[in-house]
Amino acid sequence: MTRLLLFAFALSLAAQPDLYPIRNGRQSGFINRSGKVVIPPKYDRVEEFRESRAVVYIGSNAGYIDPAGQLLIPAVFSTATPFEQGRAIVSKEGKYSVIDLQGKTVAEVPHRVMGDYSAGLVVVQRARAGATPSAYGYMDRNGRMVIEPKFMPAGKFPEDGRGLAVGGLDRNWCYFDKSGKIILRLPLDGHDRAPGFRDGLLRWKEGFHWGYKDPSGAWAIEPKFDDAQDFNNGIASVEKDGERVQIDTRGAVQPATKGPRAIHPPSDGLALAEDGDRLGYLTADSKPAFQFRKYDAAFDYQCGMARIKLDSKFGYMDKSGRLTIPNQYSSAADFKGCLAMVLSNDGWAYIDPSGNSVWKSESKF
Repeated sequence: MTRLLLFAFALSLAAQPDLYPIRNGRQSGFINRSGKVVIPPKYDRVEEFRESRAVVYIGSNAGYIDPAGQLLIPAVFSTATPFEQGRAIVSKEGKYSVIDLQGKTVAEVPHRVMGDYSAGLVVVQRARAGATPSAYGYMDRNGRMVIEPKFMPAGKFPEDGRGLAVGGLDRNWCYFDKSGKIILRLPLDGHDRAPGFRDGLLRWKEGFHWGYKDPSGAWAIEPKFDDAQDFNNGIASVEKDGERVQIDTRGAVQPATKGPRAIHPPSDGLALAEDGDRLGYLTADSKPAFQFRKYDAAFDYQCGMARIKLDSKFGYMDKSGRLTIPNQYSSAADFKGCLAMVLSNDGWAYIDPSGNSVWKSESKF
């Protein structure tokens, strides 16, 4: 049944047309990829489509429309989240519930919902009642409480599913799995914050030395380092006997390298990388695509264009490193469906990878 539902969601997403939110003055609507207004600006606020539904606000009330602009789920909610795997969380008069794509209530939620889902679970807060203190627990997409509120505070489960969540309990930072089973404990004393899992491993100190734990609580890399940093893209910096080296998630020392290092996974065939204080992009064979430079900021390639920030303004460069769309925007987004939303002195606009405007707001702001 679950596979059939996921397949249905995939078909729904594949059939969903590319629609882009716009704002004219104080009203919002949607255009298609060619820049044609398909849902006129008549809402006070809109969010992007997810699973053929978009959250829209009429005044302070939220509802959902379909790609044809039909208000499928009335705007009667105080808050509403985007749909994820056929479920969304809404609130009305301080009470939360889980609904399906037709707006039917799947489950009433007895607690306050804190944010969005991560790795299939969302944090909920039980309110203080008399001598019973406030506490945090976890709910699944169908509104079932899988971990009853008992932690204070509590964090999300890692989005990649490769680790444990952490929460406060009995003056300990407790690391627990999705059943609520506590795997590791770290005394609160001396630890204002608890480290989190990165790349499926947790930096952990035993006695004088640092190592890394896996989600079962076992040592993935034995504690033998005088200092250790969190993993990032499969690499961590550690120090032993005054020598600092880099290791992979198996604990193997990586050869010291000079030159650029990828800091993002490949996107559109190129990986964002750094070389000292310069940024650039690496090809599949780890060679620079073009000269590394100093940017205020640089982002992943999408539709053959990378958004960069230079001299406090945003622009876009092609895969040869040419700034084909000058840095002239005070705000800009990455290309999505080969359109990017930008803000200049003339107001909001959507541009294509050639820099041509396919839509412009009538009002500057």
